[in-house]
Amino acid sequence: MLDYLYKSFRFLPIAPDVLKSGLETYLSEQRDWCESADFSALFPFKELGLPQDFFLQKVMHCDGVDYLTGPRFLNMNIEAPYIELAASSGPLTPKAAEQIFKLWEPLQAKRIRVLRPAKEKGKGIGDQGFYACSLPAKAVQDNNVDDASTTQVVLKTALMSDLQWCLNTLDVSYQEAYRRMPQLKDRLSPTDKDYLQELIEMDSVMIIMQGQTKVGLMAYEESLRGFIHAYWMIEKVILPEYQGQHLSSKAQMLLCQQLTHDTEDRVLIGHIDNDNIPSIKTAEQGGRERILDYVFLSREDVV
Repeated sequence: MLDYLYKSFRFLPIAPDVLKSGLETYLSEQRDWCESADFSALFPFKELGLPQDFFLQKVMHCDGVDYLTGPRFLNMNIEAPYIELAASSGPLTPKAAEQIFKLWEPLQAKRIRVLRPAKEKGKGIGDQGFYACSLPAKAVQDNNVDDASTTQVVLKTALMSDLQWCLNTLDVSYQEAYRRMPQLKDRLSPTDKDYLQELIEMDSVMIIMQGQTKVGLMAYEESLRGFIHAYWMIEKVILPEYQGQHLSSKAQMLLCQQLTHDTEDRVLIGHIDNDNIPSIKTAEQGGRERILDYVFLSREDVV
């Protein structure tokens, strides 16, 4: 599986050794979930009347190809099950897809979710897109630098004394997003207090300033998520009264200038719901390009 995954995702703007290391860690975790009782205990086996070990991930073999699959529920809704194609040693064929559906038949899932390059157009319903940009070779390390292109947008590192303001800003911004896009209410939620506090302690929360006014915030984390080791965008919000001025995209460009990194390739990346059009636009305006897609495939999509 490692060789096939590496060939499939080597186009990513990540150093080859970093990508391979991330894939090895990812595959190890996914295989562990084929035997982990702690993993299967996370699922509503009692509510669905199924044995707990049914929810262990499974490797299926079809025509010489291995497919590592697992159960999932969209937005934790037990009435919206789907099957995750976590990894494979070859492409998903119609025959393999049919066998995967049969393997997980008690789950009553009607879709398989796959991760594929954004440039690889095909059938299916989009779930999330991954938007990324490479970081500059030489990062600016002054958190208060003001670039002329940002039109007086400045980033200041949040302190613990800013925690409540950050929480309030997230709450107000998300409530406005729910008002404008009610379909996202069950799919988007703000970072909770404990995690935000951890990010502030790591100097990974930036307050977006316009002049002397706090207009929003960004939070990020350098970590391995899935198989991608990168700077992950956790939050990026502008208070409603300051929206429409391209402040979010300008702040994103400024953050890219400020992030420090070693000689290996590094990217700023984040996933965005396909229905979150405003966030997609600001990501693109800020220089991030769609590189990966999570897509739901039905039986009809893989025939």
